[in-house]
Amino acid sequence: MNISSVSKASNPILAESGHELFLRGIETAGAIVTIQELDTNETFTGIIKHCDSSTISLRVDREDGTYQVYVIFKHAIKKFWVNPANQPPRLFQ
Repeated sequence: MNISSVSKASNPILAESGHELFLRGIETAGAIVTIQELDTNETFTGIIKHCDSSTISLRVDREDGTYQVYVIFKHAIKKFWVNPANQPPRLFQ
C-alpha cells in the first residue's frame, strides 16, 4: 500500500498539520516543552504525554522526585515553546 492510497480519515496522523503535527513531533521525541496559560500567564514546563484536538497532557516533574500530570485545554494556551538548550542531548544530535 502506498501513502497516497491511505485516506486522512482512516489515519489521523495524516490528517494532522501545522501546530498539531508539531505537537505530535514534540510528544514522540519526548522533548521538554513550556506552555504559558492565556488568562494567568502561568507557565508549565514538562513532557507531553498525550495530545488531541482539544487538550495537552503535560507531565511536570517536581523537585522531590514525584510528578504531576496537567491536562491543559488548548483554548487556554497563550503560547508554547521548545528550548533546544533545555533538551536531553539525544534530541539534537
